[in-house]
Amino acid sequence: MLAPRIVSYGASVKGEDHKENEDSILVEDKLGLYAVADGVTMPYGGGPASRLAISSLRSLFKGDLAETILQVNTTVLDEKKKNPRIGSSTLTAAHLADGNVRIAHAGDSSAFLIRENAMILKTAPQNREGFLTNTIGEYFEGATLYSKEIKSGDYLILATDGVTAVLNHDEIADIVTKQKEPKRIVEYTLREIERRPRPYRDDRSMVVVRV
Repeated sequence: MLAPRIVSYGASVKGEDHKENEDSILVEDKLGLYAVADGVTMPYGGGPASRLAISSLRSLFKGDLAETILQVNTTVLDEKKKNPRIGSSTLTAAHLADGNVRIAHAGDSSAFLIRENAMILKTAPQNREGFLTNTIGEYFEGATLYSKEIKSGDYLILATDGVTAVLNHDEIADIVTKQKEPKRIVEYTLREIERRPRPYRDDRSMVVVRV
């Protein structure tokens, strides 16, 4: 049995209302590892936290996504003790292996699995009354885990809330269906968000993987 051919693309754009891009992404085809992290702006240190979460995920990952997320949170907490400028971050990561996708989710960055133009898996945001209830580096309650068999033609989408607060699920699925190629999907989506009026011009990040 041949391994599925993976085509992936990711990009992150600073929001006009931010001094720096507090989002970070990971695209590692050799590991089958993908992630988005959205640093929490208030009160401070979102950018450093998201970058540390992503770099720690990449360096610590040995195949067990659930265990790695715990280690990432510990790493961020340890570094916060040394550097008070580090804050907290969402983290949504996915691992493709053995015909399955495994997702670990903390915060309100999203993961979707699209098959034949329909979303067959989507993460639920972890927030209450506008406040995050689960983040890396603060209030961490453990990642919510998802697992799903993948098939040829599936699309895995990871996105921060700078994307999902502007485009709804149907619009994202429609863009995937029409644009088809991961690079075109990401670039079209980020342009479409920039074109639309929105009260808060947040950082926006997206990773698309086509199996």
